[in-house]
Amino acid sequence: MTLKWRYRLYHGVVFSLFTALVIYTFHDRLLYLMIAEIMVFVLIVLSFYLFKSLFLPIEQINLGIDTIKDQDFTVKISETGMKEVDEMIKVYNSLIENIRNERRFQKEQHFFLSQLLESLPIGVLILDYDDQIAEYNPAASKFFNLEKTDIGAPISKVLPFVNSTEATTTFPIKRYQNNYYRVIANTFVHKGFHRKIIMLEEVSKEVFAIEKKAYDKVIRMMAHEVKNSVGAVNSILEELKNDLDTEEANLLEISVRRNKALNQFINNFARVVRIPEAHKEPIELGTWIEEVLILMKPKAEAKGVSMRFINPGFKVYQYIDATLLEQVLINVLLNAIDASENAAQKEVKVELTKNQLIVTDFGIGIPEELQKELFTPFFTTKPKGQGIGLTMVRDILEKHGFQYRLSSDNGATRFQIKF
Repeated sequence: MTLKWRYRLYHGVVFSLFTALVIYTFHDRLLYLMIAEIMVFVLIVLSFYLFKSLFLPIEQINLGIDTIKDQDFTVKISETGMKEVDEMIKVYNSLIENIRNERRFQKEQHFFLSQLLESLPIGVLILDYDDQIAEYNPAASKFFNLEKTDIGAPISKVLPFVNSTEATTTFPIKRYQNNYYRVIANTFVHKGFHRKIIMLEEVSKEVFAIEKKAYDKVIRMMAHEVKNSVGAVNSILEELKNDLDTEEANLLEISVRRNKALNQFINNFARVVRIPEAHKEPIELGTWIEEVLILMKPKAEAKGVSMRFINPGFKVYQYIDATLLEQVLINVLLNAIDASENAAQKEVKVELTKNQLIVTDFGIGIPEELQKELFTPFFTTKPKGQGIGLTMVRDILEKHGFQYRLSSDNGATRFQIKF
């Protein structure tokens, strides 16, 4: 039984007994009986108003409790005109107003931060208390191909190159696949607990620019010195051949050829730093790829390698510099053909889809520890390689704004270009 009904029952019993006592006492004196009955009525009316005054604050408190339970902070309680009750109502309304303002501020702030994270060009990962991924933004998903299944996974497993999540004043640059990222670790307070946030800013263009500037200077110095020396030496050797017998002239001819080979070697390096800007125009890729494959067919047949083109069945147009990108495809196909020469499956597969181009060979593959070094200038796995082919490929694809990846697993090596 509620307090209100107990109060009513108690006063009902009291006034019933009081009325019975009045009737019993003044039943033979009518005037006194009427006066007593009027007094009882007045007491009942006063008791009603007292009841209302006592339970109105309780009703208002219950109303406030219900609105708080329902998380409805838009409801305010009207003042009653009773001083004590109105003071309580003012305090409650002020509290509700503060809560409503705080909730609105938090919602606006949360919306702003959500929109900011959505549009940031840097990858953002929020970790839980065990360094597991709790949230990530679209940029992080794009950079590292994150999926919903990665939520709850340790960051060390998903992104092994992030080897520390502790906040520091230095921001190391880490390499992941073919790109470089600046790793920024920090903390923030959420619900009274410290949480970690990892920001990954792609700095590949800056690193490549510094790298290219360095080897550009070295190559230009080398090319200048070698060309000047080779030209002068060959001129002297050509003059000497006329005054020597056949055997000695043949030796000088060999020297001239080696000098010319050295000159060509330097020219190949110099080409890397003289790649022009891409002048893009819409090209139908299926036809363009078929033309390149026809060009490369004799090279493949000479090594007993077949080439298979998987066409999507519809026309795929992309804005490209056909001349520059042709150098990319030729270089990739040459590497795939060389890798397939001694393979059990002598086939190079070229697959075109709406969003990417994939060149696959089934040769010996590339060890995992070497894959991350392949696009480094002057790095090569070939005994007679110069280490400039994939560097040129990288620079041309960067000029087009295309993503690329070279991977080797399960007996297949794939070069992917994402448009």
